[in-house]
Amino acid sequence: MSSRLIKAGAAGLTATLAVVGLSVVQAPTASAATSCKSGYNWRACSTIDKRIPVSFTAGYRDSVRNLRNYPITASCQASVSKTVTWGVSVGVKAELKAAIFASVEASVTANVQTSMATGYVTSANFTVKAKDTVYCDRGIYQENVRGHSTLSYYGGGAGTIRQSWTAHAPSRAQWLIY
Repeated sequence: MSSRLIKAGAAGLTATLAVVGLSVVQAPTASAATSCKSGYNWRACSTIDKRIPVSFTAGYRDSVRNLRNYPITASCQASVSKTVTWGVSVGVKAELKAAIFASVEASVTANVQTSMATGYVTSANFTVKAKDTVYCDRGIYQENVRGHSTLSYYGGGAGTIRQSWTAHAPSRAQWLIY
């Protein structure tokens, strides 16, 4: 068993989540990880079964169209921010959520966060060819995974529940120029 802190920051605020008694065991495949957490009369284990391709959530979209007969230099500037928060599919019990996030963090990338903002007042500079249009999106890439969890209760009313889920966590903000 280990104890560690997961930190997440957004808009200058930092929240710290202490995850105590959480152990991460690297599974035989390179991308799978199992995380377990225990309470007085229960134990929850979550395993990532499959990585789903990353997705991009745009918080700001713009474009520059050049109608001239020569190239121009242009820029897109975003001064509005959108926050993307990590999530797991509906109906997942609270006892499982910390173990699921730890599995995502351990097997996908250590860069995932519980929430991330696209950023305030950020810009990208580029050249637009003659008679062409350049599109610019500012957003956040999210790591997406599919997995399952088991929640075992001990004592009176003992039993085990298995639940499948999908989860996503923001990993980086970026301009997409195309």
